[in-house]
This record gives sequence, C-alpha cells and structure tokens, in this order.
Amino acid sequence: MGMQTSGGTPEPGSIAVAAIYDDLSDGLRAKEALARLRCSQVSFVPVSTFAWSFQQLERLDVRSHAFRVASSVDMIVIAAHAGCVLTGQINHWLERCLAARPPGLRILVALDAGMDASPASEWEDRGLRFSVRQFAARWGAKFMNNEEFEQQTDPASAAPWRGSQPMPPLLARQARGMNSSHIPRRFGIND
Repeated sequence: MGMQTSGGTPEPGSIAVAAIYDDLSDGLRAKEALARLRCSQVSFVPVSTFAWSFQQLERLDVRSHAFRVASSVDMIVIAAHAGCVLTGQINHWLERCLAARPPGLRILVALDAGMDASPASEWEDRGLRFSVRQFAARWGAKFMNNEEFEQQTDPASAAPWRGSQPMPPLLARQARGMNSSHIPRRFGIND
C-alpha cells in the first residue's frame, strides 16, 4: 500500500486524504496513518490518498498539481516534528487549499510525534500542533492531533454495524450518501 504522489484525482464517493510531510521519518508516519485510515473504514468506502514531501512542494509544478488535488480532499494530514512551524511555500499552499472549500468540510490532522524527545503536550502552544490548530480555526476546519486521529481510526470504531454503536465520524459523512443497493450481498467466496 504505497502513497499515490502524482497523477489522478480522488475517486468519486471516496474519502479523499492528502498528506504532506517534512522528512523520511515523517513520511513513514504519514504512510502509516493513511494505511490505518484505510483499515479503519469498512470495505465499501474507498479511501483515496495522495502525499507530497515539503521538499517536493517547493517545485512550482508539483505544488500546482498538489493544489489541484488537495483543494478537493476531505482531510489534510501534516506530518512533521513537533517543533516545526509551517512557513513559506508550505504555509501559502495550505492557505490556498483551505480557501478552496467552504468552512466545515475539512479535517486537518497534525501528526507531530516525530523524533522530538519532549512530550507532545509541551508543543500545545507553539510548533506544528499550534500552527495547524490555527489554520483549522481560521478556515473552519476540524482539528485533530495524533491522539485524536488514532482514536478515530481505531479499527474497532469501524464496526458500526454491530448493535447500536455509533458510526465513526470519518465514515458517517460518506455513509449518509450511500445507496444500500451498492453494498455487496456476497463477496465472491464460495459462490
């Protein structure tokens, strides 16, 4: 399950997620988060994922393509070390992406676990978590930190069909628009 980094657009009816990351360790953490998101959703809700490094976004052609894709996604994941503050082209790119959709239609996730020795709570009022929370507040997006994202993508939360458990919020929006006739009755095993 690699991350799609070029070409294409989000699959219609899917949960679309763009991830941007600072370095290799952040990229691996973003890849793991996207895989976790895919696994947390039930099989009939596809997840389209796209990812770019901060370094890739320095190139105008990549940044333009990434903007076209990310301006229509449901979630943007930003993976960087806790002390990272978004500046320059990354800051401008994120502003443009958020401005492209009405407020309330996005989720911004700050994955800031990185290699910083200090606990994430030390960075609540500065660094990546603070920066992304400010973006979310300014553009009417929902903010999630590492812990909240992990809780929302817990595979146990993807089983809303058991009893009266509530549907996980990341899935609820997609499920509201689904027609139950598209849900497979059999899965091809022992047909």
